[in-house]
Amino acid sequence: MPSTAAPAPPRVRWLLARFSHTGLVFAALFYIIANTPSLLPRPWWMQGLVAALSGVCGYVLGLALGRLAHATARWLGLHVTMNPRRRVLLAASASRSRP
Repeated sequence: MPSTAAPAPPRVRWLLARFSHTGLVFAALFYIIANTPSLLPRPWWMQGLVAALSGVCGYVLGLALGRLAHATARWLGLHVTMNPRRRVLLAASASRSRP
């Protein structure tokens, strides 16, 4: 079944391309963890502040780990390549909508 989702506008793609993918993944994980139930009663604004600060800390940690991994790979002389046919299959499977 073909995907009915419209592609992101160029401005959105440009904005997302500026962020670290590893940092965004860590930020999302830290944000989710910050919103798990807690035994500490907090007002809504305090919970929002805790979640925002956790997301920022997660982004910084992910950014640092991503850059460290990139520098280590460059130092070791590692170069990752992907077969073009597998790249197309990977992109097709990632963009496929699931019911």
